Amino acid sequence: SGFGLVDGERMERLWSFLRPLAAITKEMNPSRRTDLLNAALFHYSTRKTAGLGTCMLKMIVVISLR
Repeated sequence: SGFGLVDGERMERLWSFLRPLAAITKEMNPSRRTDLLNAALFHYSTRKTAGLGTCMLKMIVVISLR
C-alpha cells in the first residue's frame, strides 16, 4: 500500500531551480555548459541532502506523537 506514489512535483522543483541558468548557459560552449550544470546539480543535491536530517527528525517526532 502506498508504494510508488509520488506527488510528481520533485522534477518540477528541479526544473524550477535550473530555469534561471537557461539564459546564462545559452551563449556557452557545450563543455562550459556541462560544467555549470554539473555544479548546479551538485549544489542542489547537497542542499537537499543537508536538509534530510531535519526532515527525518520531524517525521520521527510526528510519528512518536501519534
